[in-house]
Amino acid sequence: MKFGLIFVIGLWLISTSTFGALDVDDLEKIRAIVKESEDRMRAENAAMEKLLRAEMELLRTEHERLRTEIAASEARSKEHTSQETGKVMLQVDETNKRKDRNFLLLLTFIAVVVGLPQIIATLQRRGERSQNAKIEAQQKQVEAQHREARARDARIAAQQKQIDGLIRELETLKQQKL
Repeated sequence: MKFGLIFVIGLWLISTSTFGALDVDDLEKIRAIVKESEDRMRAENAAMEKLLRAEMELLRTEHERLRTEIAASEARSKEHTSQETGKVMLQVDETNKRKDRNFLLLLTFIAVVVGLPQIIATLQRRGERSQNAKIEAQQKQVEAQHREARARDARIAAQQKQIDGLIRELETLKQQKL
């Protein structure tokens, strides 16, 4: 509207007939042109407003769809995380059971290996040197088994550290999601 008014004034200043007197018909023509320009601008504004409202509605619909998808994804992620945590906890329980069983077997084995030669040595005093050699051999076996047990315990500890790292990572992911 301002542009139309400035344009009309500019034409009025530039035209050669500006020095002449404007009559009522000229003023009415100018008013009609200005009114026509205003009506056109109003119509364009109304059309643009309708278009913007339609775009806003589309954006709202898309926003709701994305919000629903995000909520579903979070639910799937929580379910997957809880399943994986359950699997890890089951593996930890199984590892602890195996470790306990192996420890009991090792204790039993040590008791048998160390105790039996001593009872035999006490009952049969002869062949003390050969018995000592046997005991030393058996002790070396026990030490080898201890080394194996320590190596196994080290592997279990490493696995436990990995599990702890995974648990911390899961907690971090949970906190990030919150």
